[in-house]
Amino acid sequence: LDDSDKAFLDRAIKGTIMVPALQQRDTPEAKLLHYADMAYMTADWETFWHGAEAFHHEEHPDMSWEDFQQFEADFLPKYMKSLRDDFQSLGIAEDEIQKRLDTLESHLKRIMKKANPWPSSA
Repeated sequence: LDDSDKAFLDRAIKGTIMVPALQQRDTPEAKLLHYADMAYMTADWETFWHGAEAFHHEEHPDMSWEDFQQFEADFLPKYMKSLRDDFQSLGIAEDEIQKRLDTLESHLKRIMKKANPWPSSA
């Protein structure tokens, strides 16, 4: 990494980790790093599904399938709006934004149609 790469990473990390200066989270670097951390916006279905299973089994094992579907139905549209607004403000090309939105929309549709894979949590 050259010095400008290191400076970018330093600003991005400070923008997302340093709690006292919350306004730093609104920097372009912080926004980009946040979306990079949320890699499921570009994940294929299998990768996205593995993440959903990990979320259920590791963090919310008592959550029913129906509650998970409702959680995703509430969360993903808000996330998609935030992604669109942030990416537009950062000057990211519309076709690149739309690719990510289409991926997330497809994942949400699959979750809503999927039969309960967690019968023990029903």
